Amino acid sequence: MDDEISSIVKESYRQRALRILEASKDSCCSDGCCSAEIRDSVTCCTESSTDYCCDSSAPVTSQNDCCDSLPLTGSQISFGCVTDFMGYVNPKKGEVVVDLGSGPGKDAIDAANLVETKGMVIGVDFTEEMIKLATENALEQNLENITFVHGDIGNLPLDDGIADVVMSNCVVNLVKDKAQVFKEAYRILKNGGRIIVADMITLASEDELNRLDPEDFCACIGGAVSKDSYIELLENAGFKDVTAIEQSQSNYTKANFTVPYISVIFSGNKL
Repeated sequence: MDDEISSIVKESYRQRALRILEASKDSCCSDGCCSAEIRDSVTCCTESSTDYCCDSSAPVTSQNDCCDSLPLTGSQISFGCVTDFMGYVNPKKGEVVVDLGSGPGKDAIDAANLVETKGMVIGVDFTEEMIKLATENALEQNLENITFVHGDIGNLPLDDGIADVVMSNCVVNLVKDKAQVFKEAYRILKNGGRIIVADMITLASEDELNRLDPEDFCACIGGAVSKDSYIELLENAGFKDVTAIEQSQSNYTKANFTVPYISVIFSGNKL
C-alpha cells in the first residue's frame, strides 16, 4: 500500500508540473491566448513573435485584457495550505534554508529574496518535472542563491548540520512515514536551527479516515493526522519548544461523506 500511495502521489504532482510547463508556452502573441485582431493591437506581437506580452517587464503599451486569461506562471503557484508562509518562516539575511517538497518553487524563491545573496536556499522535490519548473522560475528572477535538487524528503541528499531553517508547506502529509521526514529535517539542521511546517490536520474520526482512498493523499488529506500526533512526531524527532498555530477550518468532501480539517503551522527548535 505504501508503494502504491507513493506512486500515485508522485505521478499526480509530475502531471501538475507538466501542465504548468505546457501552459507557460502560451503568450499574448499565441493562438492559445488571443485572436488575430487582439494580437495586432499590442506592439510586441509581430508576425514572427512568440514573446510573452503579459510579462511585467514588457512595455505598458503591450499589456492587454487577454493577459487575464493566461494561467499563473509557475513562480506564482504554490500547492501549500498557507499563503503567507514566509511571514511565519521569517528567514533572515544570510541564513541557509531548506524547503522540503519545493514544488514550483514559490516558497523557496520568496525565501531566497529574504536571505539575500549572503544566504542560500535549497529546494528538494521528488519529481524531476517540478525541479525543472522551479529551476526555470528561479532563473527568470535571476536568483543565484537558490538551487533545487531531486530527492526524497525522507532520505535527503544533504549533509548533516547545513541548515539554519527547514520549512515545508503542506508536503509532509504526502508521505506515509512522517517520523522519518522529521528525523531527516533534524539531521540537516544546525544546532540552534528551527523547523517551520504547515500542514492540514484532520478533525475526522479513525473510521472516516479509513474510508479514504490512496488518491486522497494527493490532496494532503489521506495522510493527515491529528494535531497532537503531529506534535508528538516532531518531539520524537528531537525538536524542542514545539508550537502549533491554527488557521481556518474547512472540509474535504467525498461522494458520500465529509472530512473536516484545519491548516496548522508547526514550529520547533534544534537546541
